Amino acid sequence: MKRPFSSFILRCIAAFTMTLDHVAKMIQVFLTPTGGLSIACNVLSIIGRIAYPVFLFLLVEGFVYTKNLKKYMLRMGIMAAIIYAGFVGATFVIGDGISYILIYLGNIFIDLLLFLVFFYFIFHENKKLRWLSILPFIYNLLILLIQNFYIPYFTGLALNLTAGLFAQYAVLNVFIFPLYPALYYLVSFIQKKIRHSEESIPSFKNSSFNVRVIVFTILVTILGVLCHVFTYFPKLFSAINFVTQTYMLIALPFILLYNGKKGFSNKISQIAFYLYYPLHLVIIFSVVYLISL
Repeated sequence: MKRPFSSFILRCIAAFTMTLDHVAKMIQVFLTPTGGLSIACNVLSIIGRIAYPVFLFLLVEGFVYTKNLKKYMLRMGIMAAIIYAGFVGATFVIGDGISYILIYLGNIFIDLLLFLVFFYFIFHENKKLRWLSILPFIYNLLILLIQNFYIPYFTGLALNLTAGLFAQYAVLNVFIFPLYPALYYLVSFIQKKIRHSEESIPSFKNSSFNVRVIVFTILVTILGVLCHVFTYFPKLFSAINFVTQTYMLIALPFILLYNGKKGFSNKISQIAFYLYYPLHLVIIFSVVYLISL
């Protein structure tokens, strides 16, 4: 079967489902929906679970194919800073109360930047630098502990100024960090044995996109199962709705239909994708907040 989805199409799908998820989140935060509107928000949230696995998969593909990794990380850092500034602005517009919501909503570009740094070190040619991959993991772990009240957190202005530094999916990331490289080497080893190859396992940059698809499929399946399990242990991660997170499994068909091609791409489309994230948040936030007044 011919695989129809290029990275461009996947990015469009992820952006669309992310937008629906953000509409639902803003309505839930500011309007306290009931009845049919509550059901609609739940449906939008479920559809929105497609976004993060696809975005993370595309991040891995970007890591593999980028010609300048430092510029790629810089772009993610700039986007994280823009969203951070927006979060700080929101706290001053609405008041201190929004800070507690924002630390759970999180800054998605913090997640993506942490993973880029992690991949940079864990798959580094210089094995002496690989231990530095523990740093983004530790940062993410601290976020998770704070979000779930295992570490006391400050309030007031300090809270307002730090809300935008929290990852959006810290609870998932803490499993993805160790699982991804382990699964990559395991799948590559099994493939090598099946082919009876004497060659060493290729570097991650030289890996087959089919291997990366398989790795990510297994990874998302494991995460989906963990979310199902954690649904029945709410005291472990009290701030996360695992019932909804389980639906990330519906992202798998889209990833499995990836054809390894870049698809449509030019400077304008690349800039548009980066600009879309802050712009759509501002629009949705403004509309829903004004309705709530």
